[in-house]
Amino acid sequence: MIDRIHLETEIIYEKTFPEKSLDEIEFSVIEQGIPVEDESQKHMTFDEIMNEIFKGVEYVFLPERVKTAEAFVKTAIEISETYELDVKIEKHHSYISVNYYFNSTGCMGFLRKVIMFADDIAFFANTKGYDIVMSIDHYTHAVIRNGKRIKP
Repeated sequence: MIDRIHLETEIIYEKTFPEKSLDEIEFSVIEQGIPVEDESQKHMTFDEIMNEIFKGVEYVFLPERVKTAEAFVKTAIEISETYELDVKIEKHHSYISVNYYFNSTGCMGFLRKVIMFADDIAFFANTKGYDIVMSIDHYTHAVIRNGKRIKP
């Protein structure tokens, strides 16, 4: 017989936030005095958008992160092989990303070993035929925008 205490749960903390419609967001922006772009203005080209995004951005190599980057990649591969998780590891200009692809499941505590290297983590749903894609980033370069370090 199963003891009833094993089936009971207690909520320690829970909070949900209401989703705002696009109209509510625009009204909030107007209330704050932030100018709203006139839709009749010329649309930017892809190159203009990219130039705007990367304007004032510098990358500074972090030599102390070479060994942690190597350990990050090694750990990511070991986890993939041990637990048969599909993985893609990519080197970007300022960071290395590990993308694990899997379907909904529990008992994923083994991922702690690679998450400890994370500077950033993102989750994507219903991608490439998988329920979940978890992207873990480890920075090899500091990202500085307009003189302020923003990553890592």
